[in-house]
This record gives sequence, C-alpha cells and structure tokens, in this order.
Amino acid sequence: RLGKTKLLKEAMRLGADANKADARGVHPLTYVVGLRDEGESHEAAKMLLASGQVDPDAASAARAVLDMFHPDMRTRERAIEEVEGCHLRVHEAAVEAAHKFHHPLQAAYWRSALNDADAKVRGRAADALAKLAAHAAPAVLELVGAVLGDKVPNIRYRATQALVQLGEHATRAVPALKVALEDHQDPNSRLCAAKALGWLGERAIEATPALTAALEDEDPGVKYCAAKALGFLGEHTDLAVPALAQAALEEDQDLDVRYCAAEALGRLREHATLAVPKLTPALEDLDPDIRCCAAIALAGLREHATQAVSILTEALEYRYPIGRRLAADALGGLGEHAALAVPDLAQAALEDHEPRVRQSAVRALGQLGEHAAKAVPVLVQAALEDGRPDIRQYAAEALVLLGKHTAPAVPALTAALEDHQDPNVRCHAAEALGLFREHAALAVPALKTALADPNFAVKRCAAYALGGLGEHAAPA
Repeated sequence: RLGKTKLLKEAMRLGADANKADARGVHPLTYVVGLRDEGESHEAAKMLLASGQVDPDAASAARAVLDMFHPDMRTRERAIEEVEGCHLRVHEAAVEAAHKFHHPLQAAYWRSALNDADAKVRGRAADALAKLAAHAAPAVLELVGAVLGDKVPNIRYRATQALVQLGEHATRAVPALKVALEDHQDPNSRLCAAKALGWLGERAIEATPALTAALEDEDPGVKYCAAKALGFLGEHTDLAVPALAQAALEEDQDLDVRYCAAEALGRLREHATLAVPKLTPALEDLDPDIRCCAAIALAGLREHATQAVSILTEALEYRYPIGRRLAADALGGLGEHAALAVPDLAQAALEDHEPRVRQSAVRALGQLGEHAAKAVPVLVQAALEDGRPDIRQYAAEALVLLGKHTAPAVPALTAALEDHQDPNVRCHAAEALGLFREHAALAVPALKTALADPNFAVKRCAAYALGGLGEHAAPA
C-alpha cells in the first residue's frame, strides 16, 4: 500500500504472503498499479509476479493495467484488449490510475466501456473519463448517450459529471442534449438533458430557447429541471425571464416548479429585472406561496430586498419544505436587510424537522455575519448536536464567518470537548474547533488532552483539529 519497493522486498524475504488481500479484499498488485512513480510501480509489480505466489487473475490484471501506460503503442493496444476480459478489480485499478496518465488509447478504452453490459463497468468508465477531463473529449457523444439512455440513474449522474469535467469541449454535447430536450419521447431522457444543460451552465447558453420551451413540458420533472437550469445560464437569458416569472406565479403550476422558477429568477439577479413589474404586485397576493415565490425572485435584486424580508421571514413557517428552504436561502443573501429575521432563522436552524431547511437556515446565519451575532449559542448547539454531519459542518463554518463575534463559541465548544458524556458530542466539538484556527488557540490544551480520550473517534477528531490549527497548536 505504501508503495515502497524495499519494504515489499523485505516483507517477502521474511515469508509474507504476496497474494494476501487486505480487509477490503484488495490484493497487493492492485495497489502497485496505482503508484505515482511509474518506475517504482513496474519494479514492485515484477517482484510480486516473480514470487510465483500471486493469483493468476491478479497477475494478468497487473500486467494489463501497467501495459496500458507503456510507451510502445502496440503493447498498449494489446493491454487494452486484455483488460476487456479481466476481472472487475482491473477496472478499479485503472480508474485509480486514470488521473495520473493521459494516453489517448485509455480514453478510447473507456469510451467503449460505457456500453459494457455490466453496470459497474459502465459506472467506472464514466468515473475514469471524468478524471481524464479534457483528455476525454473524444468521448463526448458516448457520454451524452449514457446521460440520456443508461437505465441506471447513478450512471446517468456520473456521466453528466464527466461531461462537466470536459471544460470547453463540453459545448459539443449541447446540440445533442438540446435535440433530446425538444424531441425525445421518454420524459426521463428529457429530464436528464435539462439537468445536464444546467450543469454545463453558461456553456449551454445556446439551449436557452429549448429550456424556456421546456417550462411548458407535460412532465413536472422536466419543467423543474428546465427552470433550475435556466438559473445557471447567467446573462443572455432575457428570453427566459418572462416565462420563469409566469411559471413562478401561476396558480395551477406544480408547487416545486413554481419555487424552482422563483429561485432561478433570484439567481439571475439584475438579469431578471424584466420580471419586476409582474413580481412586485404578487407580494400582496392572497396565496402565501405566490407571495413567497415573488419574494424569493425579488431577493436577488437589492433595491427590492426590504419588500421581500417580511414575507420571506413569514415563509420560514410555511407548510411546504421547499418554500421554507428557499426562503432561508434568500434571506442569507440579503445582508443587513435580513437582520430582523435572525431569531426566526435561528429557530429554523434548531427546530425544523426537514434537514435541508435546517442546513439552509444555518448557512444563512453564517452569510449574515456580524448581523447574526445573537445566534452564536444556536450555532454552537447545531454544531454539537445536530444529527446530520453536513449541518454540523455548516454550523461550525457559520460560526467562523461571524469573526470577532465567534469568541463566546470557543469556551462552549471547549467545555463540551472536556466534559460532555456523549463521545459523539465531544467529537463534534473537536471538529468545530479545528475550523476556528487562530480563534481556537485557547482550546489547544483541551484538544491535547482529548488525544488520550478513551473513544478512538474523539482522539482522531482532536488530532485533525490540532493539525488544522497549524502553528497555534505548537504547545501540543
């Protein structure tokens, strides 16, 4: 695993089993083929193969993967043919090596693997092409085919990620995705096309008309993804703004689509000014969801922020989670204008039963910075006790963003690290302190003591935290 040929040689001299897999079932040869040093990799592989002890399949795998990066083209071609018939372990090793080597033949192999009958191989092919980034440009059309046609949702997702990693080469995918969005009979393929175009962002600007038309699609999922995608296209989306406003305020529209369209308008900020005449009167609509959608959209325009705050604050108690979540997100971007909403955001951060709403509320408090100083105790509680690790992380990061107002949090976190009976809370306290860097210098003695905690996870978190403190952890 360490990739040290001398250590490997000594271990084998002492009688170590060259074919013994580790706890995950991975053989030494698989680790060897992923070494950064190609010379070291070849030498270690030859040593293992020469022992005569290794699994023949693993030996074949090692030779094939190593030869995929051989300087001789014929050797590489032969290796690719061998890899196609090898055990899945070969694919794992080759994916691991993909970001270190960029031979055109490797991209060609993974292109063909996207059509493999084995879903695991197709998934690993998408992962490898993502790691190859721009070197995978020849696989654009195959990736589009996987995005639109693979029967496994997770593989469509991974293929979309690979497309995004292609950089400017990804623009070659836009025409095919646009055609699929406009004409494909399968709503799931239209949905995937809209989602992929959104991930491509401004590189997909030519698809604006198709995405705008998709707001009228018969399938709510397609409409939702189209609305979301339009919010990421930036400028040159004037054509879409009236359609997004219509989708956000239409009573008969699917609720998720309405809120997503409102979020897209808010994200477009000044590019959404064309919708202001329609959005402003909607702030007084009798339907609370229409009022909330209008406020979310207007929150992106600073001159209308004060009009939106009271409605967004009220929306933190709405029935539908998507409305509460997006209201919290919008308040986080309003700065000093949203200061009066801090108590309501704090309550949502602790008490909302929907994790994504708590996450948005915690992030919003962090974005408000010094205006959320009174929420420090709430953020400390969230950082220590929330059941979701991502929310604890956001709460700790929010505390850091409060700057000088963070000071009261350090003693509270230190006390939890020293005295709390629940090892999970002690662990969370250590994790949070690690993000505070110089602000947590006073906690170094407690973190040092925690290195001897009876719970291994607490010791590990304390060690990571001290590492995050850098020079401030010198006394430890």
